Amino acid sequence: MIRAILCTVIYILLNGCGEPSRIMSLREEHLYMKERVLRVSEGLNELGFGFDLSAVKIEIKDGRNMAAMFDQINNDARCELNTQVSFGSPTDPNTTFSDGKSRRLAFYDPNSRSVVLLRGAYNQITDGYLAHELAHVYQDQQWGFHNIWRPYQDSPSRELFNITQFIIEGHAELVREAYEQSEAPDSLTELKRANLAKISENNCLVCDGIDSTANLPYSLGMRFLLDNFRDGGWELVEGFFETLPSSTEQIIHPNKLKEDEPTPLNLPIWHDDGLRTELILNSSLGEAFLLTKLMDMDIAHEIAFQTASGWDGDIAQLYKTEDGQEVLLWRILFDRIVDAKQLETAVRNKVRPGELFRLGRVVDWIIGENQELIKKLRIFLSQNAITIEPDLNDEKSTIKQEILIRKDIVSLPAPYSFKKVVLGPKFSGE
Repeated sequence: MIRAILCTVIYILLNGCGEPSRIMSLREEHLYMKERVLRVSEGLNELGFGFDLSAVKIEIKDGRNMAAMFDQINNDARCELNTQVSFGSPTDPNTTFSDGKSRRLAFYDPNSRSVVLLRGAYNQITDGYLAHELAHVYQDQQWGFHNIWRPYQDSPSRELFNITQFIIEGHAELVREAYEQSEAPDSLTELKRANLAKISENNCLVCDGIDSTANLPYSLGMRFLLDNFRDGGWELVEGFFETLPSSTEQIIHPNKLKEDEPTPLNLPIWHDDGLRTELILNSSLGEAFLLTKLMDMDIAHEIAFQTASGWDGDIAQLYKTEDGQEVLLWRILFDRIVDAKQLETAVRNKVRPGELFRLGRVVDWIIGENQELIKKLRIFLSQNAITIEPDLNDEKSTIKQEILIRKDIVSLPAPYSFKKVVLGPKFSGE
């Protein structure tokens, strides 16, 4: 009844319930988008992703106010300090993997429980885009973002932030795919199912050079959950909201889940009698961060992916001197010596002498501007060098991954060789 009334009002205003053909007033746009949100939410409910839409507000804001609101939410949520040291491109939770655009058209604010839409973007926002944002509403009402983000809030690290974000955005993309499959004509649905299969069996999604670092949580997060969906359906997929993977390595390489655990590393705190320094970060950055860093250094995506794939663990320390200079110490452990050498080779022409050096399968990377400070820190790292016995199981998993990546790069199987992936409703006995 509510839907019928809304559509009748909009029909009078716009001469139909389809896509508007003229510029709308704010009130008209709000009514139009509210109707679309209602329609998409009904479709999601039929698939098993039900939520209480009456508890959600629909807001429409211009670009400036929308960006300011999102930035404030993002800053309030981050536990890591802002830094001058280059950490690579931040992952944008509202860049859409589905259309490849970086412009933010909508986002869900869990604080105000609002779906915020960009003013005038009603002709650009697809129903699939809305399904993605409404999937965040479902996540919030089902598990609570305060619970999903609690591990990160309790122990902030860039690695744990990325793990959480990859699961949240990957799941929203998978829900979007399920919605689009259910709504599309049969011929298009078959094509989408074949494309999903290609994604799930492609071991190097970034190697085509199209994916940006901001899209990684969407593309790689969805591929990881898609792989698990094929093993255990939606129950297995959504179990990751309660038990996160151990590392972004396991998300980037789904075959490593429960097979290759990260090796914990420690590094003594650096002190210098002549400098007053403050330690402002001491945690893991992770493989996803390494991949992002390499891609942002304009290293070819294929090389960046292969280089990061041997990651086995890391520890990063960020120091700030009394005069405001910052320097990052980053110790990265790889599965094999050859993997560590790959990083050496990949960044050889991208870093200054003395900023990166290797001992066995351990690479120490110093990122900063003060060369005198870097010299001191290189001495500190050499005095605290480590050697760790190799793990044969980790080596085997990386060799297997390397073979799969090379197979994909040399020759992807023809589309007809992939099994179709059906994202059925989230009901028991599906």
